Amino acid sequence: LKPVSFNTIINSIIFSIGIIILFDALDRVIHQIVPTPDYIIDLGKIMQPDSTLGLIFLFLAVVVMAPIGEEIVLGGHIFNTSIEISNLSNRALPIYLLGIILGFLSWKTKSVIPSIILHSVNNGMAFILTVSDEYNVDFYLWSNYVSPVFIIIAIYLSYYSINKINQINT
Repeated sequence: LKPVSFNTIINSIIFSIGIIILFDALDRVIHQIVPTPDYIIDLGKIMQPDSTLGLIFLFLAVVVMAPIGEEIVLGGHIFNTSIEISNLSNRALPIYLLGIILGFLSWKTKSVIPSIILHSVNNGMAFILTVSDEYNVDFYLWSNYVSPVFIIIAIYLSYYSINKINQINT
């Protein structure tokens, strides 16, 4: 793991938040066109542990260990390899694009740490929204889509932070 500066870490977090909001917006549009497969919906049941200890272990596995392992082992492969999107489910396009962004971050910073951060923030947001039944996201949504206000904020955060990352790493 090649170390990166504190500024790169902060800008990677900011970039991650922006990108995740934009990908959520894309995902919600895709789900209106192509319904979510049942096996994806059933995954939500796995993410409902019976105990606090189970919740802690699930968090560590999904938000900490999976991003580290996947980015170290697979980091950059999607960026360097073309896949045939037409044979995959409706989840393929966002996952493929996220893979390209993860690979780009690793390439631009010459480190997998920013990709691990993005992957962890992505999994963390999904984890929180999945395990929190009472969690109300009405402030974030507008007619079941991501609010245009959040989309504008996400574009700004992504643009601002990637420019900062570019300045740091040039």
